[in-house]
Amino acid sequence: SIAFEVDSNNNLVNLETDNICLFCTFPLIGSENYQFPFILNSPHFETFTERNGIILEGDKIKSDKLSNTGLNCLIIDSSIELFRIILQWLIQNNYSNFASFSNGLIFNSKTLPQMKPFLMNLREILENSKIIHNSENVQTVFKQTFILDFNNIKEPKAFHKLASQFYANVASFEECLQWQHKTWPSISVLYVETFVSHIDNFGKDSNFNSEPFQLSHKVFKSGL
Repeated sequence: SIAFEVDSNNNLVNLETDNICLFCTFPLIGSENYQFPFILNSPHFETFTERNGIILEGDKIKSDKLSNTGLNCLIIDSSIELFRIILQWLIQNNYSNFASFSNGLIFNSKTLPQMKPFLMNLREILENSKIIHNSENVQTVFKQTFILDFNNIKEPKAFHKLASQFYANVASFEECLQWQHKTWPSISVLYVETFVSHIDNFGKDSNFNSEPFQLSHKVFKSGL
């Protein structure tokens, strides 16, 4: 089974980084490197003797039988399919803060290599789902949306308002906030320097009748 927390306003609650995500009836203490966007519990997990993780190394089939690794992979794959189904239900019922499901999906030095194929599958599910709204409050496929980077931006609302006038697929302001530092390489993040470069090119384009429009990223970082 999988589980996650929802508050009284139908907002998904963020998992604390490095929380235990794996349970084999009881939490697997020491398994913090096995991160998922949800809590995963199965009494059928094959764990290490110390119960600080699950066996994912080696062949899935041995002597024509499902190995411990194969069983654990089957459990995780089943949880991913369950997540896919539940995610669509959450979308249809207007739940919010899907950024909470980014837990474990941003790879770092602690990410276990044997976990990456599962986490890539979870990324793909989120990328292809309408888990976000654009600036006009229309549900949009995640991978088709820009998340604005607000790092060191003094007036993020002003940046968002202006960017939304040039791009139809900018995420809503609230969801841009929720997804700060929670994206991975295949998600489009619009940085102020890139935005200013685009605007500068628009102004110099011969197809535009207006005077060349130059805008410095310092305007956003110093305040509008």
